[in-house]
Amino acid sequence: LAGSPRFEVVQVTVDENSGLFADTMDWAAARRLCPPETCQGIVALEALDSDSSTSHTTRRETETDQTGKERSYLVHEVSRETWVLTAWRFYDVDKRRMVDDLRDYDARQTWTEEGATEEEARGRLPSQTDAVRSVSRQAGVDYARRIAPTYIWVSRAFYGRRDSTLSAARPLVKAGNWDDAIAMWQPLLDSGDPEL
Repeated sequence: LAGSPRFEVVQVTVDENSGLFADTMDWAAARRLCPPETCQGIVALEALDSDSSTSHTTRRETETDQTGKERSYLVHEVSRETWVLTAWRFYDVDKRRMVDDLRDYDARQTWTEEGATEEEARGRLPSQTDAVRSVSRQAGVDYARRIAPTYIWVSRAFYGRRDSTLSAARPLVKAGNWDDAIAMWQPLLDSGDPEL
């Protein structure tokens, strides 16, 4: 949320030991957390539960040594899937209304590693704590994008073949000279060729 132009974020931690379907926050308590001079709303992670499962498989692979002799060996593959179940609410404290109430948001991630032994493969996986943190962070990012505009960087490749004008405009784009590139592209738009 801090990356969004919509909000200025102040973090407050409150541990209420509530369940996934707990009652909404009392408005008097919300106002205590969110005084009118410094706060207009509360985004609350109302609940978080995590779980994980691990699987182990093996497969045979072969390799050829320098003398041309084939050797067979066993590869151990261990996967850990970690998921979190979250519940979020967004309170507009000034207007005393709930802007958003998202129940049972499920985020998950899977890590897979290989090794000569099962223990070696398991040792390469992130710890259970790190896995839960990673998935929880993703759940938070997803919720922030749900309620607030967020700027992200997007890379685009510019087509520069089949026409000398497209090729000539490409270095202008790379240099950030958009006005000159647009001036070169405009006649291509007017040409009526849909591919160009």
